[in-house]
Amino acid sequence: MMLPKQNRLRKEKEIKDVLKNGKIFKTPYFNLYIKENQLSKPRFAFLVPKKFFKKAVKRNEIKRFFRMTIRKNLEEIKKGIDVVLFVKKDPQKNQKILKECIFYLKNF
Repeated sequence: MMLPKQNRLRKEKEIKDVLKNGKIFKTPYFNLYIKENQLSKPRFAFLVPKKFFKKAVKRNEIKRFFRMTIRKNLEEIKKGIDVVLFVKKDPQKNQKILKECIFYLKNF
């Protein structure tokens, strides 16, 4: 299932702004770029590059995995932030990685 439309970063300009001006949290599996916004809802974009994951099926599976995690924890995540999640390694449905991601989003 998808994130609601109001929780998605869809414009390339907005995503580039978060990447350029956002605060970065680096882990071995992903980088989180977080920037405050003036909205009452958090917004997300997921970047899974071909460089690390050659097959589109795998890239889509990883995005689905992170979307599901975000959607389940949306109420706990801080309001008024834009987030770009850049995936570097396959999380392989690891609960520790998910908890780490949610921790950063709650405590930004």
